Formats: sequence, C-alpha cells, structure tokens
Amino acid sequence: HDWAKYYQVIHDVDTVFVYDNKSSHYSKEEILQSLTKVEGLKNIIIVAWDYKYGPQGKPWTGPNTPWDSDFCQIGALQHMRFRFSLQSKGFINADIDELITPLTEINLFEALEQSPQGVIGVEGNTIEGHKSNFNQESAGIPHFYHFWERKTSISGGTRKWIGAPYKWQDENIQTTAHWVRGISYQADPRFSIGHFRSINDGWK
Repeated sequence: HDWAKYYQVIHDVDTVFVYDNKSSHYSKEEILQSLTKVEGLKNIIIVAWDYKYGPQGKPWTGPNTPWDSDFCQIGALQHMRFRFSLQSKGFINADIDELITPLTEINLFEALEQSPQGVIGVEGNTIEGHKSNFNQESAGIPHFYHFWERKTSISGGTRKWIGAPYKWQDENIQTTAHWVRGISYQADPRFSIGHFRSINDGWK
C-alpha cells in the first residue's frame, strides 16, 4: 500500500501491477483489497506468476553477468512489456522495497517522454535496516518512513530502469531485473533510488 501510494502521488502512476509468485503471507485478494485503498489508481492487476525465482550467476547483476537464470522476474518483465505496456506511456520497474526519488521538478513519465531511446536508468543506495524513526510505530510491519540511513562506506550499488516499450523498434531488446539489454543508456541524475532492505523479509 505504501509503495503504490508513493508512486501514485510522486510519479502520477495510474496503474499498478503486482506479479505474485505464490507468496504465502497474503492472498491475492488481500493484496487487491489493500491497493484499492490508494486514491488515484485507475487499474490494479494482480498477476498469478507461479514460478520459482531461479538461480543467479556471479556477479549477480551488471553487464558482465556470466549467465542469467532469474527467469521468474525476467519472464514477468517480458510479459509486462508485450502484454500490458505497449499502449502506455511506459512502466516503472521497481520492487516493493524500492522507491525512486525525483531530485528536480520532473516525474518519471515526463522524463521518459523526453527520452529518444525510451529508457531511463536510475542509480541509488541501499537503505539500511536501522530503525531511525523510533518515535513512530515501534511494533508491527515496517514502513518506509522508519528508515533513511545508509552506510557511509558504501555508495551506489542499486540500479533500476523505467521503460517505454512503444519506442523500442527491436523485439530482441531484453528487459532484465536491473538492465535493459540491447539499448545504450545512462543513469539519469535527476532521480535517485533507495533500496529499503527491511521492507522485504528475505525474498530469496
């Protein structure tokens, strides 16, 4: 709910897709019920994606990954591209523990419309699990606003992308978890991404 509300308010998202690969904490109905409380959303789609995540090579991300078998997520992104997004302005590739922050007065879709290649890269940092906001809720599920610290010894390391597949002319372009392969693009300095490691509970 917090994740969807953030992207609706900050980036004017009107549609949310959740690919559910047999999660056990919540039913699909509970996820849908929670998301319907977010004002401004026109469409909410929960896709049953009943696949294991798949093993990853080392290094597990980046252009030099020797092999890439995280077929659950890559398959979902390709499904999203061809089944749902070809008539849209684009889509944001962000997990539920990732928030993309605008650093200027422009949102992701406005920036994407300006991109001739139809891809925007974003880079940022891991947000550590130290609960800084101790005056807020001390029990219950964690929220994004509980956390805002990162290790000073570590900078960067989190990378995602936003794409407009209607601009892509080559069907061989491949969407992966952290890169769009087959298109040359750079990280956009107008945005940063935070990976809030304490929002998930060990997805691997």
